[in-house]
Amino acid sequence: MAAESKETIWTRNFIVLCIMNFVGFLGQTAINSLMQIHMDGLGASATVTGVVIGISSGVALLMRPVAGSIIDGASKKFLLMLCEFLYAVAIFGYAFSSTVFLTVVFRFVYGLGMGFFGAVNLAMATDALPKSRIASGIGIFSLMTVAGQAVGPLICIEVAERYGVSKAFLLAGTFTAVGFLLGFLLKYPKRERQKIQIKISGAVAKEAMLPGILFFLLMSASSSVSSFIYLFAAEKGVPGVSRFFLVNAVILLVVRPVVGKISDRYGVLKTLYPSLAIFAVMLLLMPQLKSQTMLYVLALLYSLGYGTANPSMQALCMKLTPENKRGAGTNTFYLFSDLGLFIGPVVAGWLKDAFGFDTMYICMVSLLVISVAILFIWKKKDPSMKGV
Repeated sequence: MAAESKETIWTRNFIVLCIMNFVGFLGQTAINSLMQIHMDGLGASATVTGVVIGISSGVALLMRPVAGSIIDGASKKFLLMLCEFLYAVAIFGYAFSSTVFLTVVFRFVYGLGMGFFGAVNLAMATDALPKSRIASGIGIFSLMTVAGQAVGPLICIEVAERYGVSKAFLLAGTFTAVGFLLGFLLKYPKRERQKIQIKISGAVAKEAMLPGILFFLLMSASSSVSSFIYLFAAEKGVPGVSRFFLVNAVILLVVRPVVGKISDRYGVLKTLYPSLAIFAVMLLLMPQLKSQTMLYVLALLYSLGYGTANPSMQALCMKLTPENKRGAGTNTFYLFSDLGLFIGPVVAGWLKDAFGFDTMYICMVSLLVISVAILFIWKKKDPSMKGV
């Protein structure tokens, strides 16, 4: 019994980190959805909207060369709470932004938090998990990410449509402020003070490079959905976009824990290949959106595709990265994530303005095809991929 108790994932730190992850990504994804409404109200084009949405990821990307070394050398608890604080300041700021310029200023503030939040949170969560339960634990941890990504737009879009986008920003900011306060509950062990050395070897881990490239492609494709689903559905005349996120959340609550267990038992690739294929089918079907029923079908495919590919890639990265380099490993992973979330909306916005939404979504399928090709070749050529 004692041996089994050591293998539990449900420690105090892990539970608190899951909740902080939930409210952090609740705010982040709600903002991406609300930003579509906010920028449309300011009369911005799809290209400008994509640029503004991507700015935070661009700022976060610039932070990555120093983030890995800082995460491995500084207090992770302090960094995580600082990120939640910056998130709250920026989101409350959006509520009072009446110009594109002011919105951009607060997107920069938000980007400073993004530069550390995902990587430090994932590194802390991994530290709280036993080695034999990493895939299962990260599956649950990332489930909180997706739950936040689903609940945020679901609630905030409804509030924006009923009471205005400023009120929705205030609500999202309140959730994020709660995440900051939860940080005081973390019991992270003190360790010897380490000198923070800013160098490329501390910023990236070579073991995480290929998983990072795969995540870049995945996030670039998914950003075309998250950044434009509201405007796309409005153009198609389909109401109730918030229910897209509700269906996505319900399906993931059932599927994510199962996927984690399958990955632990049979290997990450056994879940990753089908996930990428389903996501590709979803993007190909996007032009067929003509009713709420089809919206629900797309939400189902999105959760089974992107929603399960995301944690599988995170688990792949953690499995291949040595324990003493997890700060750099998670930083590398999120560096490519930021790159995808920066470039993806900009390219998607340009494609929309040039060719329309339907062509934009079909073009995004090519990114998933490239991902499958990389995985197939990598599996055949690299011995470290055996048993993954």
